[in-house]
Formats: sequence, C-alpha cells, structure tokens
Amino acid sequence: MTSSFAEVAFAWCCCFILIWFCLVLFILIKLAHAALRKYSHRKKRGKGKPKLGGIFLTATLRDFPMSCRSAKLVRGTGICTNWNSSTPIWDRYASGKGSYSHRPEPGRQVTLIAATALDTLKKGGGKMSISATRR
Repeated sequence: MTSSFAEVAFAWCCCFILIWFCLVLFILIKLAHAALRKYSHRKKRGKGKPKLGGIFLTATLRDFPMSCRSAKLVRGTGICTNWNSSTPIWDRYASGKGSYSHRPEPGRQVTLIAATALDTLKKGGGKMSISATRR
C-alpha cells in the first residue's frame, strides 16, 4: 500500500499543527503559573497580625498631626495622649475643636489607613508621609 504525496503532506501538516498547538498550550500554562506565583503573596499578607504604624493626633483643626508613642482610647470621648501628666492632650474632636465636633456622628472616631495605600501613592510619584494624611 503506497501513500500519495497529498496523503503524506496532509499527515505532516497535521503533525505540525499538533506540535504547534502543544507548544502554544505549554507557553500559556507557563505564563499562567508565573502570574499565580506573582500574585499569590497577596493572600498570605492578610493572614498575619495587623501592625499599628503610628498614632497621630491634632489638638486643633490647623495643627499638623503629632506622633504619639502611646494613646488612651476613651469610649464616647476620643483619643488622649500624655494622660498620666497634669496636661493630657486630647484629639480635636474630644476637645470640641474639630470641624464636625458640633455634629457628632458614628464612623468619625478613628480613621485607619493601610500602609499599602501610602506605598502605592509613593510608587506613583506622590510624596505623602503617614502624618500628612490628616487623618
């Protein structure tokens, strides 16, 4: 049984297409695996204990936020630093000097800012420190 040239050419074309398909599939699998490895660390980041990067208070609306080594949270009142001294320093809302002190509302007591948000800002060319967020 002899094969014609057309049958042999067809067989070779089929082999070539199959090899090409396998190569493309292999490359796609490698790319998907690399992408999964690249973004898999994001899941692990959230499983650790959160860390407090800093506590910043302003006594009045216009003051630049000052860093505190420690602070006392007083339910229904606010945040106080230097509470063991004769002159404790309260945050501007607890002392009634904040923009919205006259309209107390749930959700304004504490602002949490993720360090990754500031890191993203820095990567984009921004130059904002944690204390300059005014939060």
